[in-house]
Amino acid sequence: MWNAVQCAVQGTSHIKFDVPCQDRTCYKCQNGVSVVSLADGAGSCSLSHLGAESVTQNLCSNMVNNFDNYFRNSDGVEVKKEILKLVTEELEKVSKEQNCSIKLLSSTLLFVAVKNDLFILGHIGDGVIGYLKGDELKIASGPMNGDFVNTTVFTTSSSALLSMNLIKGNLNDINSFVLMSDGAESVFYDKINKKLAVGLKKIIFVSRMLSQEYVETKIKHFFENTVRKFTQDDCSLICLSNISNFSFLSLSDTNKRSLLKISTSVSKRVYRRYLYILELLSKNSLTCNELAKLVYLKPKYLLSKLLKLANLGLIEKNGDLYSLCILNYDDNKKTM
Repeated sequence: MWNAVQCAVQGTSHIKFDVPCQDRTCYKCQNGVSVVSLADGAGSCSLSHLGAESVTQNLCSNMVNNFDNYFRNSDGVEVKKEILKLVTEELEKVSKEQNCSIKLLSSTLLFVAVKNDLFILGHIGDGVIGYLKGDELKIASGPMNGDFVNTTVFTTSSSALLSMNLIKGNLNDINSFVLMSDGAESVFYDKINKKLAVGLKKIIFVSRMLSQEYVETKIKHFFENTVRKFTQDDCSLICLSNISNFSFLSLSDTNKRSLLKISTSVSKRVYRRYLYILELLSKNSLTCNELAKLVYLKPKYLLSKLLKLANLGLIEKNGDLYSLCILNYDDNKKTM
């Protein structure tokens, strides 16, 4: 089972000049296919946000209906032509509705679709598509720029077909894909070394463990208060993750400490106490006093630890009871 979390926030320059966010993301799950798409509208085109909305929605609808045909077709150029044909037809409809040139609807396009153990990904323009294989972050497709500095390729460009990156294959150990616009690149992508920021792992892990609503709220807050300080551009990201073969207990101690915000300088005793609290709450909802007896802490000292876990979204308080919020805590006993 695959799940997605997504976020798109207005850039500082667009806030200043009252320009709408031109980034769009979309997720659909149908016919056994899970697909995510992202488009970054051209900053110089006043209606590019409408184009970005059109291509993301159209691409996802297209993929859930035609995944098998596209995957079986060994002619990659033919597949690219068909995808671009459908995208362009929808853009032409929007241009007629808006009585504008199709060029005003220009945007990039990134997408990933998965079905069973297979995937298809495509990329036109800037932005990055990455993936997590096992515990290693890798680049699937990097930014594709135009012939001049600070230019890129769009779905409406004459070179869209030639520039489009299309990859099909078996998932093997790939458990997550992440798509980002060039605004998000400034924080999550090292252009010189062509590497993704390790911090993306945390977003992926929590997206596989916690509720979509909670994770998207936290990502939006992070983007609004941190990411867009490094760029004037709109910032967007969408993450597609397999949540059926994952559990909190399967994480390494390094990744568990990262999620719990416990550095390696903190003693193992303190770290294990947090793990024990989560283990106890995975079995039953408990009051602070009940937990305090089981972990051998006075309630007043335990409260700060419970507050930290609640702020991390790992537990929640309902009345006097604390409960676990981790959806996939144990491989042998999923709480979904």
